[in-house]
Parts: sequence; C-alpha cells; structure tokens
Amino acid sequence: MNKKTQLIAIDLIIAVTIFVFIIVITIFPLWNIYEVKLNERVDKTKMELKSFQVADKLIKTPGIPNGWETLEDEDGIISLGLAMRNKEILKEKSEKFTQLSEETIKTKLKIKEYNFYFLLKDLNNNEIGSRGSIPQNPKTVFSIKDYVLYNDNGVKQDAVMEIKIWK
Repeated sequence: MNKKTQLIAIDLIIAVTIFVFIIVITIFPLWNIYEVKLNERVDKTKMELKSFQVADKLIKTPGIPNGWETLEDEDGIISLGLAMRNKEILKEKSEKFTQLSEETIKTKLKIKEYNFYFLLKDLNNNEIGSRGSIPQNPKTVFSIKDYVLYNDNGVKQDAVMEIKIWK
C-alpha cells in the first residue's frame, strides 16, 4: 500500500471513531431518560393494579378466617375482607378494620411499600369509618370508589367505600 492510501485509511478510521463516539454520547442520556420514564410507568401501573386488588378484596371477600373481626390477636388474621356477600359490608368488620394498626392493614393487604387511606361513608356524606392518612401532595395517587351496601345489624343502607393508595 502506498502512503496516500494508508493516510486515507487512518483518516477514515479516526472519522468513524469520532462519529461513533458522538453518537454514543448523544444516545446514552436519551436512553437513560427513556429508562427512567419507563420505570415510572411500570411503578404507576403496579400501584394502579394494587389499588384495584385491595378494593376488590375489601368489598368482595369476608377475609380469612371468616370471623377475623372477633379475634383479639391481629396476628391471627390471614387476609382482610369486609364483605358478608359481594359488596355488602358488615358493620363489625368495618369497625374492627378501622381499629387495626396501619402496619397490620398494610401487611395483610400486601401494600407495605405504599401509603393508604380508607373511607366508608353513607350517601349523605356522613363518615361511617376511616383509616390511614389523607395524601398531602403526592406525585401519584390512585383512588377507587365503589358503591356498597352497609349492613348495620340487619339494617342496610347504601354507602360509598373509597381507597386511596400512593407512594
């Protein structure tokens, strides 16, 4: 090979190396931004799914064991549920639920990494029971509201159950 060809080849290799270096420097930060946004979206989706699961569990299941509200020891509760039947909440279960520690509730509902607020109110907006803390300027809150039947020792009234979950 002559010197001119070698010089052109070296110039080409240097130019390609610089070009690849510039592309990598440009794309790397963009990839990190995309990855952060993707991870945020995955976290939001998980939180949204957990909100639906918690709401369903509370208003559609009686909990395990079936008479968990009569237990003295919170450790005996396997799973929380407020329903006698689908969307019919028993007064005894909702009262016991609002007396449980927040840590017990979070553990039994499998939401330890989140904060929560539970509210049960009648259709006149009178509070029947609540537990947790009201979110103060969180980045993302998922709120689920559902109409339920509140059974107060056989006297049934329409009510609204609301659960909020946030980080």
